[in-house]
Amino acid sequence: MEDNLYLLASIYAYLIDYTSMEQLTELERIAFKWQFNLFGNFYQLLMKLISQADEQNLNQLKLAFPQHVEAYIMYKTIPGWWDKIREKAVKNWQSTAGSKDHHPANCNCEFCGGAG
Repeated sequence: MEDNLYLLASIYAYLIDYTSMEQLTELERIAFKWQFNLFGNFYQLLMKLISQADEQNLNQLKLAFPQHVEAYIMYKTIPGWWDKIREKAVKNWQSTAGSKDHHPANCNCEFCGGAG
């Protein structure tokens, strides 16, 4: 089941534009984009730097990028936080699965009636 959620969240990330991520908070969007490598180079490298920083440097990074550091801290310290983000994203994707705006004309995903 977890692999399916991960796959669906991946599909979600690539098929739905970011304006459809309104159901996610800013911290959740940051974690989602980081984990699915959807940031541009700068922010992807920033998140790598944050994830490898010691406490002193993390505090320094937090001065300039408070939301990114907070998203990382929540990801690392709150059990189930990341799972809830993925589930929330998948539910949002499922609720819009039939929309032509969100799927290519030949979409064959399980929510559009294909085999998945």
